[in-house]
Amino acid sequence: MLKNSNPIIKLSSFSHTDTSKSEYVDSVRGFIKASDLPRISNVLKIDSNPRKPRESKVTKDIIASLEESPQIFHLMTKGLLISCSKCEVLDRGRIRIESYDNQYAQSGILDGGHNTFAILKFILQTLNFDVQKLREWDDVIKIWRDNLDQIVSMTGDTSDELIVKALDFLIPIEFIYPKKGDDKDSLNGWGITHSNITHARNNNVELVQAAKDNHQGYYDYLKAVLPQSVSKAIQWKTNDEGNIRVADVLALTLIPLSVLPSSIVGTNLESNLSKIYNSKSYCVDTFKDILDQHGERIGSNKFELKNASIESALNLMPEILELYDLIYSEFPTAYNTNEGSFGRMEVVKKYDPKKAENGNAKYLNKQPKTKYFGLDCDYNYADGLIIPLVVALRKLIEFDEHNETLKWRVKNPIQFIKNNLGDITKIYGLVIKMSDYNPQRIGKTSNSYDLAATAIKSKL
Repeated sequence: MLKNSNPIIKLSSFSHTDTSKSEYVDSVRGFIKASDLPRISNVLKIDSNPRKPRESKVTKDIIASLEESPQIFHLMTKGLLISCSKCEVLDRGRIRIESYDNQYAQSGILDGGHNTFAILKFILQTLNFDVQKLREWDDVIKIWRDNLDQIVSMTGDTSDELIVKALDFLIPIEFIYPKKGDDKDSLNGWGITHSNITHARNNNVELVQAAKDNHQGYYDYLKAVLPQSVSKAIQWKTNDEGNIRVADVLALTLIPLSVLPSSIVGTNLESNLSKIYNSKSYCVDTFKDILDQHGERIGSNKFELKNASIESALNLMPEILELYDLIYSEFPTAYNTNEGSFGRMEVVKKYDPKKAENGNAKYLNKQPKTKYFGLDCDYNYADGLIIPLVVALRKLIEFDEHNETLKWRVKNPIQFIKNNLGDITKIYGLVIKMSDYNPQRIGKTSNSYDLAATAIKSKL
């Protein structure tokens, strides 16, 4: 790794941007030589960006431009916007960059992530690194950082004419940094402005609200209480590797949150339970609204939750997700034992490799997995069939008025469902028949949730 963490670089067409109307932000801009880019690797991070770049048609087109028209590349792109902790303006267009993360903002790329991805991959390719299989940001940056000393040496070697010629192009670049780096109030203002700039610059491509909220730290407490294996599988950031939508998890948080008094959550969640299934945007917005009432944003990417009641609700989420998987896996058997025929439903597919080989679309060759813990199960089906039952788990939660916190009403909710799912399904199964086996109708109808709650209460 490169030892100099506060590099000095020279920008051509350097200008110190007029920020006289900004109370918290300073800025410099210009063009950086591609061969100098490795020297600022300390700020080539995307932690401060709500979107993670990856290979796409856009990045391929950028690389094609670098191969075919490097001399005008700086006129074809808006380049990079980079946040740093401090930028000292020296003479002759030179600047010294300092980078360190704090509670107010994270240094790194705020805009131009796909440009950075493509440029780094192009440089690695020019230096004869094998980049053919590098399609994700994490893959590219790992090769880059693992070989940084070598990359710096090779890009600085003016005797290799092929490398010099290939990297003879300019990149538009702008650095923003706090105007008063030693003033706490100013730094807090810098952090909030930093966040606003990030999201404004990324609005040219749709950025879902959940990604913005994650970037601002609203999900930090939830991340901390979930099992690590589950948290890693959630797509907290756009283009992240996770295969679980963050909105699906946020929707399930409304199950325990709905047990809290409306005086705490600020809304009547109990009257909107069907939205857990049919309006993920409502769930995302409501989660943020609830946290906003009981916490404080610190800078651009940290949120501090300050309410024990809300914390107690989120503390139940590991069991909620485990119960979701349990119900999804065991409900078909429970349904069949109550004179049903789960596999005959049109929306259901069963794992049976032998029958799948014959081309019957009703059967699966690959074994289905449960959504959160990835456990083997025999059926794949739309979760609208069971969502009212999952939401009815709220009947197993009670509010302790003395401590103003939530706790399970039963000693072991997992064992409770294992012991009683058959009897519960005997009542709840009526919902499926009355809805003509249509999962969307089941998930959107308030009567489904009422009957599911009645079924669970009958076993308490």
